[in-house]
Amino acid sequence: MEIVKRLLVMVSIFVFLISCTPNPTDKQKEFAQKLLETPGILHTEWQTSLSLWIQVDLNSLGPNPKLQSQLLADQIAAAGYKYTQKDICANLYFGDLNQLASSCN
Repeated sequence: MEIVKRLLVMVSIFVFLISCTPNPTDKQKEFAQKLLETPGILHTEWQTSLSLWIQVDLNSLGPNPKLQSQLLADQIAAAGYKYTQKDICANLYFGDLNQLASSCN
Protein backbone atom coordinates (compact mmCIF):
# COMPACT_ATOMS: atom_id res chain seq x y z
CA MET A 1 0.00 0.00 0.00
CA GLU A 2 2.88 2.36 0.81
CA ILE A 3 4.35 1.79 -2.66
CA VAL A 4 1.03 2.67 -4.30
CA LYS A 5 0.82 5.92 -2.30
CA ARG A 6 4.35 6.88 -3.30
CA LEU A 7 3.64 6.08 -6.92
CA LEU A 8 0.50 8.23 -6.86
CA VAL A 9 2.44 11.12 -5.32
CA MET A 10 5.13 10.81 -8.00
CA VAL A 11 2.56 10.76 -10.80
CA SER A 12 0.78 13.76 -9.28
CA ILE A 13 4.03 15.71 -9.11
CA PHE A 14 4.85 14.82 -12.71
CA VAL A 15 1.43 15.96 -13.94
CA PHE A 16 1.75 19.18 -11.94
CA LEU A 17 5.15 19.95 -13.42
CA ILE A 18 3.93 19.32 -16.96
CA SER A 19 0.96 21.61 -16.42
CA CYS A 20 3.22 24.37 -15.06
CA THR A 21 5.00 24.72 -18.39
CA PRO A 22 2.82 27.39 -19.96
CA ASN A 23 2.32 27.62 -23.69
CA PRO A 24 3.90 30.50 -25.58
CA THR A 25 1.87 33.68 -25.83
CA ASP A 26 0.45 34.96 -29.11
CA LYS A 27 3.22 37.57 -29.20
CA GLN A 28 5.85 34.83 -28.81
CA LYS A 29 4.25 32.78 -31.60
CA GLU A 30 4.20 35.89 -33.78
CA PHE A 31 7.90 36.51 -33.09
CA ALA A 32 8.80 32.93 -34.04
CA GLN A 33 6.80 33.29 -37.25
CA LYS A 34 8.57 36.54 -38.14
CA LEU A 35 11.95 34.83 -37.72
CA LEU A 36 11.08 32.57 -40.64
CA GLU A 37 11.38 35.64 -42.89
CA THR A 38 15.11 35.74 -42.08
CA PRO A 39 17.30 34.10 -44.73
CA GLY A 40 18.90 30.92 -43.39
CA ILE A 41 16.23 30.23 -40.75
CA LEU A 42 14.36 27.10 -41.73
CA HIS A 43 12.10 26.28 -38.77
CA THR A 44 11.13 27.66 -35.36
CA GLU A 45 9.44 25.87 -32.49
CA TRP A 46 8.68 26.81 -28.91
CA GLN A 47 9.55 23.91 -26.57
CA THR A 48 8.30 25.91 -23.56
CA SER A 49 7.28 29.54 -23.12
CA LEU A 50 10.97 30.28 -22.48
CA SER A 51 12.80 28.02 -24.94
CA LEU A 52 12.67 28.75 -28.67
CA TRP A 53 14.45 26.26 -30.95
CA ILE A 54 15.54 27.61 -34.32
CA GLN A 55 16.74 25.42 -37.17
CA VAL A 56 19.25 27.14 -39.42
CA ASP A 57 20.87 26.37 -42.74
CA LEU A 58 24.48 25.66 -41.78
CA ASN A 59 25.73 26.96 -45.14
CA SER A 60 24.15 30.36 -44.50
CA LEU A 61 26.42 30.93 -41.48
CA GLY A 62 29.60 31.39 -43.48
CA PRO A 63 33.08 29.99 -42.82
CA ASN A 64 32.79 30.12 -39.01
CA PRO A 65 29.32 28.74 -38.24
CA LYS A 66 29.95 28.33 -34.49
CA LEU A 67 30.81 32.01 -34.03
CA GLN A 68 28.11 33.26 -36.38
CA SER A 69 25.46 31.08 -34.74
CA GLN A 70 26.37 32.43 -31.29
CA LEU A 71 26.09 36.00 -32.55
CA LEU A 72 22.75 35.17 -34.16
CA ALA A 73 21.46 33.48 -30.99
CA ASP A 74 22.43 36.56 -28.96
CA GLN A 75 20.63 38.84 -31.42
CA ILE A 76 17.50 36.67 -31.50
CA ALA A 77 17.33 36.46 -27.69
CA ALA A 78 17.66 40.26 -27.37
CA ALA A 79 15.14 40.93 -30.15
CA GLY A 80 12.75 38.34 -28.73
CA TYR A 81 12.80 39.98 -25.32
CA LYS A 82 12.25 43.41 -26.85
CA TYR A 83 9.39 42.14 -29.04
CA THR A 84 7.59 40.02 -26.43
CA GLN A 85 8.69 41.64 -23.14
CA LYS A 86 9.37 38.11 -21.87
CA ASP A 87 12.58 36.24 -21.19
CA ILE A 88 13.65 33.99 -24.01
CA CYS A 89 16.31 31.37 -24.68
CA ALA A 90 17.21 31.09 -28.35
CA ASN A 91 18.64 27.68 -29.24
CA LEU A 92 20.10 27.37 -32.73
CA TYR A 93 20.57 23.98 -34.34
CA PHE A 94 21.07 22.36 -37.72
CA GLY A 95 20.05 18.97 -39.05
CA ASP A 96 18.63 16.58 -36.47
CA LEU A 97 19.00 18.81 -33.41
CA ASN A 98 22.76 19.36 -33.68
CA GLN A 99 22.95 22.36 -31.36
CA LEU A 100 25.17 25.22 -32.49
CA ALA A 101 24.51 27.96 -29.94
CA SER A 102 22.24 29.10 -27.15
CA SER A 103 21.55 32.48 -25.64
CA CYS A 104 19.12 33.55 -22.94
CA ASN A 105 17.85 37.02 -22.19
